[in-house]
Amino acid sequence: MASVTAFTSILEEFIDDLIKIYPDDDKIKKYKEQFDSKKESDGKELLDGFIAGVNGEVGKLIVEKKSQFFKKSVFAKKLNLHNLHKEMTPQTKQAVWQYLNTMYVLSTTINNIPSNLLSTIETMAEQCASQMAEGNNETNEMPDMSTLLAGMQNMMKSMGK
Repeated sequence: MASVTAFTSILEEFIDDLIKIYPDDDKIKKYKEQFDSKKESDGKELLDGFIAGVNGEVGKLIVEKKSQFFKKSVFAKKLNLHNLHKEMTPQTKQAVWQYLNTMYVLSTTINNIPSNLLSTIETMAEQCASQMAEGNNETNEMPDMSTLLAGMQNMMKSMGK
């Protein structure tokens, strides 16, 4: 699923950024090794692991940017964020909260939308992107919107069946 791949990409970027800032941190290195071993074979497991580490009230702490998140989150502890957040610069803290919020919103969305509906939405998005790319490459114009809308209506009808 494209949405799980998107989540995995954001998580990987987050880990890589943490490694750049804290290159000697063993917990981050260990998490990166585990991530690398799973990312190609099972991105869904990475997504589920994140969700398990930020579920319930802990997820609300992300949205509210409360520092208790770092002490309560299993995910934060795996990355040693419960210790590192104390020494982060304001810019690093802001970036960490941004990553966490993005991953939280995306994971919650993926987890709460039924897989068949999510798959249909992804297919529609891919078709629209493909048609727009084709239109831009040939004539440098937007694709025929009536064709796009008709395709979307057909997909929506098939969802109802």
